[in-house]
Amino acid sequence: RKRHFSKSFETFIDRKLDDWAAGYGASIDFQKLEFDESFPFAMQVQQSAECSILFGAHGAGLGHMVWMESGAQVIEIGNRMACENYYKSMAQWYGHEYTCFSELQDHNIRHDKNQVYHYLNVTLLLDVLDKAVEPHLP
Repeated sequence: RKRHFSKSFETFIDRKLDDWAAGYGASIDFQKLEFDESFPFAMQVQQSAECSILFGAHGAGLGHMVWMESGAQVIEIGNRMACENYYKSMAQWYGHEYTCFSELQDHNIRHDKNQVYHYLNVTLLLDVLDKAVEPHLP
């Protein structure tokens, strides 16, 4: 498994995402999914099919958008070249809304040569998620 966030940043962003989701209470079902060999493939498909917003770092996990209903939202944290050539095209093919986080002004993504992220504008990420969640609220 490739680590996409440095350990310290992963802890920080996990806490921020948990706090963000708690602010919505029962209005949303927020789950952190790890699409790896420890999570049975059938469960990966089921979780993805029930998902209306999928976001994460550039990687194979975003490919699970194929199981989502058309019109879902996909948010990718990755470099512009990766966004343009891979998951953006895939999202368009399946009829999903797509956002490449690195194309947004003030994204402030910082990563090393191995594409391990050490920083990004978490406030901006939460704003993007708020906009993605808004149409799904009661």
